[in-house]
Amino acid sequence: MPGRGHFSNRSGAPRRAGVWVALLLLAAAPAFAAAVAAAPAAQGSAIGKSTYMVIPIRGTIGKDFQASQMKAYLDQVSKLSPAIVVLDIDTTGGDIRDAEALIDAMIEARNVRFAAIVKRALSAGAAVAMTCEDLYITEGGTIGGAEASASGAADRNLAAWSIICRKAAQHGGHPTLLAEALVDPSFALTTRRQGETVIVERDGPGDILKARGRVLTFTAQEAVACGLARGIVDTVAAMGTRMGLAHWQELAAAPATPAVTAPAATPAVPAATATPAAAPVASAVPKAAAAAAKAYVIPISGPLASSVLSEAVETALADAARQKASVVIFRMNTGGGYIFVADKIISLIEKIDWATPVAFVNGDQRQALSAGAYICLSTRKIFMAPGTTIGAATPYHRTVTTPPPNNPTTTFGFPQNRPFVPPTSSGSKLTVALEIEEKMMSVFRARFRGLAQTRGYPPALAEAMVDGKTTIVEVFIDGKQDLVSDEEARRLESSARPGGGKFQRGRTVNSFGKLITLTSQEALDYKLCAALVNNEKELTQAMGIENCTVVEATWLPQWVEKTDKERRKKVEDLISYYFAQGEQVNAAASTMATRSADSRYGYGAINPTDQRRLRDKCFTSLKECAKAVTELEKLAKDPKYQDYIHPQTVEAMKRSVEGANAQVSNM
Repeated sequence: MPGRGHFSNRSGAPRRAGVWVALLLLAAAPAFAAAVAAAPAAQGSAIGKSTYMVIPIRGTIGKDFQASQMKAYLDQVSKLSPAIVVLDIDTTGGDIRDAEALIDAMIEARNVRFAAIVKRALSAGAAVAMTCEDLYITEGGTIGGAEASASGAADRNLAAWSIICRKAAQHGGHPTLLAEALVDPSFALTTRRQGETVIVERDGPGDILKARGRVLTFTAQEAVACGLARGIVDTVAAMGTRMGLAHWQELAAAPATPAVTAPAATPAVPAATATPAAAPVASAVPKAAAAAAKAYVIPISGPLASSVLSEAVETALADAARQKASVVIFRMNTGGGYIFVADKIISLIEKIDWATPVAFVNGDQRQALSAGAYICLSTRKIFMAPGTTIGAATPYHRTVTTPPPNNPTTTFGFPQNRPFVPPTSSGSKLTVALEIEEKMMSVFRARFRGLAQTRGYPPALAEAMVDGKTTIVEVFIDGKQDLVSDEEARRLESSARPGGGKFQRGRTVNSFGKLITLTSQEALDYKLCAALVNNEKELTQAMGIENCTVVEATWLPQWVEKTDKERRKKVEDLISYYFAQGEQVNAAASTMATRSADSRYGYGAINPTDQRRLRDKCFTSLKECAKAVTELEKLAKDPKYQDYIHPQTVEAMKRSVEGANAQVSNM
């Protein structure tokens, strides 16, 4: 097939694959050239129709997308008869058994040709994607990280998961050894060329595709270069052209997935603080349009702690688009924060097609670390003020646990005189693990590496920000600087031939066991930073633009702080009310229990009227507790409040009310 090579394992079984475009290294890879996808073989007269039906796979497999929903879509396929069924995949994975059921449903659809467009196909999503013969990936997309969960029987899980992934790869016509590498960290995966053929081997002598101890996660360019993906496309509509199909036409399918809650409306820019025009500086557009150039500054400072910030960034970008800004400057001044907040901001940046997004590290904190560095890598250029730093982006777990009630005594675990025993904390306890499993580390390495490849930053440098388990060195080949792993540097040096390219080893950029954090000068030396500038005016001048107006979303920091406080207070007030009403329950119950005890010792029995009054008071307060929990439950489902109240906390509070109701009923 034109433009396609062959994979083989050591048993000699051939597999179709893409042309090897460049050396592929997991720890540090040079920039890859995009492989050109070839048209697939014709599949009956239906292909001539060029019709397709899209099945969106979003969220968690087994929860947000289930095998039953796939079967419902496939029922529509039998009626609509599209030439190709396209899986539009954006998932971080799911349960092994659910993934297998979904894959089996695809395999059983014998007359259906599946293709996939992947934004994220991680864990179980990677196996589903590999079930498709024609696999395309979006720029910045990732696929892999399918290591089995280590819960309980890790070895058994690994074996089962490996079988499922191999089964999926076989159906899609992909190398089973490549599928195993997505799952199993116990071996190294290597590649070598034999003429026009790329040979993939387990622990072979060629270039390292995956080091021992790591699971494989591909960036878009790596997936194409290795033949797993046929090409990089932005939309399903673009796939038809890449597949050589004329008149590519969609056949609409009825939704078979759960209804998706509409995203929360973004805040309006406060009228009183609308962005004023600043004094003219410089812009980032061709000189012919310089007179109309405008740069829009979005300040991102302090901890990236809640989704309020991403809401504000979305509003600021809408304002920048209305003002026809040609450059958007993200002024980074942060020590980092939550990955999910950074991901939301990066998603917004990646959608900017009407301006040039750049990062400028400047401010009183003088740094863009962790999630801040992550955001910087998503922009087209990074500028830094002298003396600032960037890097140190290792991810860590944030797990939420709610402790059970303390005081085990009578039925339901509640003491007789204090029936209301809430969770020991109003919120959920936070557990932070300094190290995450290789499965997720592989995903983060690929995500950082992919951003660097897409934007032209050194991929090895980006990966070393996430994972310090690689030594990065500077090398020069024919005088051209590159940053590679120490292992790759040794390979390049040993393969140097007399009369060939001149090889020179330079500085050690980062030593094994250390996360990399670069000064502004180091970032400039290693071509991560485009230029050192002191302010936005110098930045636009460095971009070669003159006569540019700079405006800034000055309202943003204040709006974020104010909105964050308001939402946090709303949740805290409900929780405080819940506790106060619970104490009212305990006060009335305690009085009732004390009076009952007094009657047993001859001090006068509690009369039925008082007992009924105290019990009614308990129930009234418990109803108020229940109302507070109901409101908190609504907030926990609202995207705007999900950072402030967790469903597990609400469930624990609900159980406390139910237990207290049962206890009071028996008093």
